[in-house]
Amino acid sequence: MAKYKQVEVDKHLLRLMPFMSAAEQYREELTVLGNQWDLLTILGKMSGTGTDMSQTRQGFQLLTDDLINQIGAASLKKSVQQMTLRAQVTVDILIRNLFERTADIGFLATDDDIRAFINDPKDPIAIKNRFKEYVAKYSVYSNILLLDPSGKVLVQLDESSSELTCSDDPLIKKALQTTEDYVEVFRYSDLCPQEEKSLIYAFRVTATNAPGSATLGVLALCFRFEDELEGIFRKLSNEADWSVMLLLDSTGEVIASSDVYQIPKGIQLSRNTDTDYEIIKFSGRQYLAKVCATNGYQGFRGLGWYGMVVIPLDYAFIQENNAGHGITDLIMASVKKHEDLFSSEIRAIPERAEMIQLELERALWNGNIMEDSREQNTQINQSFSKVLLGEIGKTGMQTKSVFERSIANLNQTVVTSVLDDVLFYASLAIDIMDRNLYERANDVRWWALTGDFRELLAKNSLTDDDRESINSILAYINNLYTVYTNIFIYDSEGEVIAVSNPDEKTLIGSSLQSTWANDALQIRNSQHYCVSKFEPTSLYSERHTYIYNTAITSLTNSNHVIGGIGIVFDSEVEFSEMLRDTLPCNVQGDPFPGSLGLFTDRNGMIISMTQPVFDLNVGGQLSLPEKFFSLPAGQGLCEIVVYQKQYYAVGACASSGYREYKSQDDCYENDVISFIMVPLGEENSDSQDQLASSTSDHQRVGYNGSNRDSVVEVATFYVGRQWFGVNACSVREASAMDGVCKLIGSGSNLLGTKIYDEHALPIYNLHRLTNQPYIENLNHQIVVFKTEQGDFGCCVDHLGVITEFEEQSLDGTADSIPNKVEYITGVVSTKTEGDESDQDDKKMLLIIDPDKLYSYLKDNNESKLKKMR
Repeated sequence: MAKYKQVEVDKHLLRLMPFMSAAEQYREELTVLGNQWDLLTILGKMSGTGTDMSQTRQGFQLLTDDLINQIGAASLKKSVQQMTLRAQVTVDILIRNLFERTADIGFLATDDDIRAFINDPKDPIAIKNRFKEYVAKYSVYSNILLLDPSGKVLVQLDESSSELTCSDDPLIKKALQTTEDYVEVFRYSDLCPQEEKSLIYAFRVTATNAPGSATLGVLALCFRFEDELEGIFRKLSNEADWSVMLLLDSTGEVIASSDVYQIPKGIQLSRNTDTDYEIIKFSGRQYLAKVCATNGYQGFRGLGWYGMVVIPLDYAFIQENNAGHGITDLIMASVKKHEDLFSSEIRAIPERAEMIQLELERALWNGNIMEDSREQNTQINQSFSKVLLGEIGKTGMQTKSVFERSIANLNQTVVTSVLDDVLFYASLAIDIMDRNLYERANDVRWWALTGDFRELLAKNSLTDDDRESINSILAYINNLYTVYTNIFIYDSEGEVIAVSNPDEKTLIGSSLQSTWANDALQIRNSQHYCVSKFEPTSLYSERHTYIYNTAITSLTNSNHVIGGIGIVFDSEVEFSEMLRDTLPCNVQGDPFPGSLGLFTDRNGMIISMTQPVFDLNVGGQLSLPEKFFSLPAGQGLCEIVVYQKQYYAVGACASSGYREYKSQDDCYENDVISFIMVPLGEENSDSQDQLASSTSDHQRVGYNGSNRDSVVEVATFYVGRQWFGVNACSVREASAMDGVCKLIGSGSNLLGTKIYDEHALPIYNLHRLTNQPYIENLNHQIVVFKTEQGDFGCCVDHLGVITEFEEQSLDGTADSIPNKVEYITGVVSTKTEGDESDQDDKKMLLIIDPDKLYSYLKDNNESKLKKMR
C-alpha cells in the first residue's frame, strides 16, 4: 500500500490514480468530510456530552481507503479488459482471414487453366481474365502473379506493375523447394515494388497433383494487407475512442497502426504478454498498453504477430454515460449478489458502510435521548450539544450520500463492463460469421468456373469415367475445404450427377425440387449466387443449414447454363464453434457459467446456439424485446433483460456483411442477429444492499411554540412501515442486535435475551405484534425501555427522529387508536394542510406506553419468561 493524498491505495494504482476522474472526485469529497469528522470528534470530546465520534471517524477512513481502491481497481480492470479484447481480436480476426488464404494458394496452384497456360502461354489475356474472375470473388487480393521457375513473370493481374518482368525474390526458390503446403512472407518484395512491405502467399505449380510431379512454375497471391487492417481497425473503433490499435511483427515492430500520428509504423514496442498491462512512454506521452499474442486458428498461427492497444493515460479511464443500459435499482439489487462479477471485497463495502451508518444513527439517537434525560444540564450546554449533534447528523448525511453515489458508481462500472463485453462479443460473433460466409459465396462461384466441370457438362451425355472425374475433383476440393459436408453438381434439369462425399452417392440421379436449385439455374452472371433458406434439408440429414448455389455455364457461351453446383455448409458444427469462440470468459479462461451465444434471423428463429437450454433449439424461437431484432445493419445494442426469470446481460448485433458479401452490390440479402447472453441473477431476488435509512430521519425535530411547559419529547422508531413513538424519558438508549441469545421454545413475540447492564434483558419482536414483515439480520436496532416493572428491549427496523409536540396535539380517543390496541395511548398526526401523500403510516405517529406494552408482551409469553428467569 502507498499513501496518496490522505488515502491508502495499492501501489499499482498510485501512478494511475491522478487519471481516474471518478476515484479522484470521490476521494476529494470524502477527504473534505474526513476533515469535518476530525473537527467534530474534537468538539465532541471537549463538550463533555459523551459524544465521541472517534470510532465512526476511523470506520469512515478505513472504508474510504477500501472504496477508493475498489473504484480505482474496477476502473483499471474495465479499461484493461476492453483493451485486451480489442488487442486479441485485432490479431486473431486477421489470422482467421489468413488461414483461408493458405487454402486458396494451395488450391489455385492446382488450377488446370494455369497449368495449361504455362505449358502453352499463347493467350495471356485469357489467363489474366481468369485471375480477374478470381479477384472479383476473393477481393482480399491485390495482385496475382505467375512465374516460371527462374523467376520470369509469365503473367500478372496488376497492370500498374507491368515493368516487372523478372523477380529475384528468394520466395520463388523457397516455393519451389518447400515441404510445407505454402510459403508466407511479409517484407519488401520486388513482386510488389510499390509497397514498403507486402504479405504474399506462394506455391509451386506442378504438372499434376501426384507427388513428385514436374514443377512448372510458381503462383503468388498478394494480400491487401493495409486495406484489411483498416477494415479491422474501423470495426473496432468509434469516434470518441482515443485508443490506438496496433499490429506488431514477431520482433515487436509496428506494422499497422490505427493512428499513425500517435504511434507510427516502423517503431519498436514491447512484446511482453505476461503482464495485465504496461505503462509505456512514446513521444513525450504516457500510454496504458496491452499486448496479446495470437491464439491461432485450427493450428495456424501465421508469422507470429501480436495485437496491441495503447491509450493515452489522460483518456484511459473516462467513463461513458451508461444511462441507456437500463440498469434500474431493482436490477442492480439482484445483480450485486453475483459472486463471479462482484468480488467479496466489493460486496462487503456496502455492508460495512451500512454498519457504520447504523452505529452513527444509534449514536445520534442516544445523544439526543441522553441530552433530554441528563440532570443539571445548563441551557448553554444543552444548546451546544444540540447544535453539535445536529452538525454530526448533517455530516453523516453528507458522508452517506457520497458513499451511496460512489458505491453506485462502482457497481455501475462492474455491470457496464459486462454489458460492454457482451456487446463486443456479439459484434465479433456476427463479424466472424459474415467473414466465414463471404468465403462460402466465393467458393461456390469460383468452383462453378472450373474448366473440367464446364467442359464435361457441355456433353450431350456423360460416361461413367466423366462422372467419376467430376466426383474425384469434388472430393479433392472437399478434402481441402472441410467446412462442407458435401459438394454436388447437377445438370440443367436439376438432376444430381456427382457428389464429393462418398456417403452421399445415393443422391446421384435424384432430382432437386428445391426453389434454390431452380433459382441457381436462372443465373447468368458469374458474380451472382443464391442461398437456400435456413431450413431442414435431406441434404444435411434433415437438419437446418444453408446451401450455396450458382449456375455452371458453357465455356463458349457464358449465357448458356449447363448445370449448377451446390455446397452444403456444415452449419451445426461451424456456427456453434464461432459462438463458442466468442463467449465471455472468466479469469480462468472458461466461459461464464450459464452464458449463451446465439444466431437468429430477424423473426427470432434460432440459427445456432452454444447449448440447448430453456427448451431452445435450432429452428426454435428466441423471445426477447423486438428492438433487438429490428437493429439496423451493423448496429448493436446491450441491455439487461429478464429471460426465464433471470436477469441477463444481453448484447446483440445485426450483420452488415464483409467486403462485397451482403453489401448493396450483392445479390444476396439475409440479415442475421448475433446474441451473447450472460446470466446476472434471479429476477426480483431479495437484495437490500442499501445503506441505512437517511440520517436526516435521526436528527432532532424541535417544537417552535412558546409554551414549553406543555411540550413532550418523543423518541420515534419504525417497525416496517409503522411509525411509533415513546416519551423520551422512558427510553434508556438504542443498542445493537449483536449478542442476542435465542431461547428454544420461546413465545412468538420473544426473540431472546441480551446481557445489558449485567442483567438478562428480554428482547421482543414488534414485527409479529404489529403484523409487519420481519427478516432476521444484524441491521435491526434494539430500543431499550425503562418501566416500573423493569427494563426490556424491542427489535425495530430503524430509528426515527427525536421530536417534540404539545400534549394537546395527542389524540387519545378510542376511535383514533388502530384496532383499539391497549398499549397505544394516542395518535399524533404530522400531516400538514394540503398534504396528499399516500404514506399515511409514516405521517401518523403512534404513541406507545412502555408499561402497558411490557405487560402485554409478558402476558403473551409469561410461561416462557418464567423459564427464562
